[in-house]
Amino acid sequence: MSLSSRQVVTKLSSSIPMICDLLEKMTSPMSAKEMRQFCGLKDATYFKTTIIDTLIEGGLVAMTQPDSPKSPTQKYYLTEMGKALLNNK
Repeated sequence: MSLSSRQVVTKLSSSIPMICDLLEKMTSPMSAKEMRQFCGLKDATYFKTTIIDTLIEGGLVAMTQPDSPKSPTQKYYLTEMGKALLNNK
């Protein structure tokens, strides 16, 4: 069962209250570290598996280098669906 983009944000907001602020800040691609620091979290593995992967699965965020997911220069950007969700909130 896949969640709608709005359900993804609602689900993540319960654990990371700043998720909408993070999405609004993503006007240009951000690294996972930049995203994690913005949210004030320290655990990189938790952030990747719980937040970034959920945002990607929900279609709100995409990788700049999808063929190299573990690249040290990997960044994430807001998709059109993510932008539309922010515009409609």
